[in-house]
Amino acid sequence: MIALLGLLIVCIVGIVLFCNHSVAVQLQCAAYYREASDSDREQRCLLRAYELNPEDTDVLFLLAESYYEKNNKIEYEFYLRKIITNPAATNEQLESAYIKLIGIYKDRKDYETINEILSGEDAGRMQTLFQKFMASPPQFSINPGTYDSAQYLKMTSVGNGNVYYTLNGTTPSEKSMLYSAPILLDSGDYYIEAVFVNEYGVESEVSSGEFHIVSQVVEAPRLNTDSGEYTYPVEISVLNENDDNIYYTTNGTNPTIESNVYNGAIPMPLGETEFRFARIVDGVRSEIVVLQVALKLDTEYTPEMAVQELIEELIATGKLLNEEGANLTSSARYQYSYTSVRQLGDVSNFYLIAEELLDEEGQRTRTGTMYAVDVYTGEKFKLVGENLDQFELISIETN
Repeated sequence: MIALLGLLIVCIVGIVLFCNHSVAVQLQCAAYYREASDSDREQRCLLRAYELNPEDTDVLFLLAESYYEKNNKIEYEFYLRKIITNPAATNEQLESAYIKLIGIYKDRKDYETINEILSGEDAGRMQTLFQKFMASPPQFSINPGTYDSAQYLKMTSVGNGNVYYTLNGTTPSEKSMLYSAPILLDSGDYYIEAVFVNEYGVESEVSSGEFHIVSQVVEAPRLNTDSGEYTYPVEISVLNENDDNIYYTTNGTNPTIESNVYNGAIPMPLGETEFRFARIVDGVRSEIVVLQVALKLDTEYTPEMAVQELIEELIATGKLLNEEGANLTSSARYQYSYTSVRQLGDVSNFYLIAEELLDEEGQRTRTGTMYAVDVYTGEKFKLVGENLDQFELISIETN
């Protein structure tokens, strides 16, 4: 009897030890207590299973969910992070864990942490699935180094957002220059730093590079006009004998090959304007010539007034039926727009107004007809001639 009792005790102890050291049994116990709505005992069984095998992804998921149901977000997040760094996790398990984690941080608007976990070495294909949350450093189109000709530097990034850069050695931020077009690197030394800021405001690591450009010297444009204030219209011209490959801007940016092409004299616009001219040959840009002008005519008669009165006179002559440009000869409507102010010979200064046809699809086509309105008297003419050096002013007669 003593021997039988001893054997029974050994068996009981063995069963207890087996149950206490079996992940499967602990999971069965957890399932039992879950059915019984005993969440505390369920969690104790899961914690014991985790102690026995901390790499068991199923156990990690069950533990995470048990803490989530207890509204313990800290432990919930802890076990999800365990899953995404677990080499035993399957792709499906990883994707599920990443989705849950990113959901936590997205609700908090904690996009920095999302970028952090997706930038980890274990993120793998998750980086592709959740690319929009990442902020990868900008990529340069050319490698840092020394070049014997001018280069255009393009900066690209993945996802929605903006690239900002500096040229003076300071760390770039959203307050730095916004990258919008390739940067021309002509003669000189450049140290460029750039950062990508995604649509959620997350900044990437900084990309940087030193570029040394040793290239030919390109002659800068020489202009017929000086900066200053003008009370009469002037045409701005380039005086160089070789006046090709010249580009200009009027918006304060430096000229590139994407800017306006100089093809001949430019009418000086009304008001204040800053022109920037440069010659660009084989990617090499000359010194930039800045021209700041202010054209203020001695009249209160504006281009808008000239256009409106021209339309009224054309209605009076019968060419137009109404101010919208309806007419008897076409289903398209006539439209009129101010183009420039010019001095025509020794006559006077005139606002030039172009005539266009606006079709039913909204397309505008110039008719070739131009009108000239005296800026001082408001007198209106049809402008006829091959160019402004050989012209004729024809009065618009009212029926």
